[in-house]
Amino acid sequence: MRLALSWGIQASHEMPLPIYPVSFGTPFTTTLSGLFCTTKAQVSQTTACNSLHNVDQRLARWLLEVNDRTDHSHFKLTQEFLADMLGVRRPSVTQTAQKLQEKGLIHYHRGHIDILDLDGLETCACECFHTIKYEYDRLLGEKHRLFP
Repeated sequence: MRLALSWGIQASHEMPLPIYPVSFGTPFTTTLSGLFCTTKAQVSQTTACNSLHNVDQRLARWLLEVNDRTDHSHFKLTQEFLADMLGVRRPSVTQTAQKLQEKGLIHYHRGHIDILDLDGLETCACECFHTIKYEYDRLLGEKHRLFP
């Protein structure tokens, strides 16, 4: 099966657009389809998570997702960025990060986060992390790291 993709904007005077054939079943389209499906699953799960779970669980989930996608336990993330990702105000991020740090799960200082206890962080996170991870692994394979 073949699909024609058009690039550009259709002009009002019916100007023809270039068409590029794309074959289904190729590694490119299979990966693209997997990325689309995982993104859709993540958006749906995150929307539910943001309305059902507390900030502590959501921050733990979010840090686990970053660790899972990058395969790194150290990241640079500002409080403002985390607040935007979690849909909360910055003071909530500060309080939650302090709680996780007091439990010995992370070390957080001036935008630098180190995950110290991955298993403990998983215990604090809601079940949404495993739901999203399962979809990533199922659709993209276990080697779905964004930054190898």
